[in-house]
Amino acid sequence: MTTDNFNVGNVVFPLTSTSGNSLLQDADPLLYYALSYWSTMIGTYDGARLVAAFTAAGVSTASGTITSAVMAAYPYDVGPYMQDTQVVFPCLTAFRKETTTKWITTGFEDDATTLGVQYVLPPLTAAQAELILPILSAVWKTLRARTSA
Repeated sequence: MTTDNFNVGNVVFPLTSTSGNSLLQDADPLLYYALSYWSTMIGTYDGARLVAAFTAAGVSTASGTITSAVMAAYPYDVGPYMQDTQVVFPCLTAFRKETTTKWITTGFEDDATTLGVQYVLPPLTAAQAELILPILSAVWKTLRARTSA
């Protein structure tokens, strides 16, 4: 029996048992590359100021001192896992909220995906929040400016 290969959204099927890449990179390259790109943009444009603000406010996490604007990137909504000590802060999350498919021509489909994107900070005291929360506006502007055409 032969297996037909096919591609959908830069994913080659059937998926191999191993490729040297993470499963995310092979199975969902959109999320893999989006998280990588956005993490780099936040680090480049907001990182130095954010790390300095965390240091000045005395913010640390269970994993220690915050040394980067994005200490972890997750391809899912971390909301349901916020009590889990494995969530590393600050983190960037991107996840599929909705995907619609429409036929363009016979044999050719187009998928449109809506992503949820969250930049999640560690728990903060009121005094720390006053010093840190303004960064959320800067992060949003960075992501918008570096993503929009």
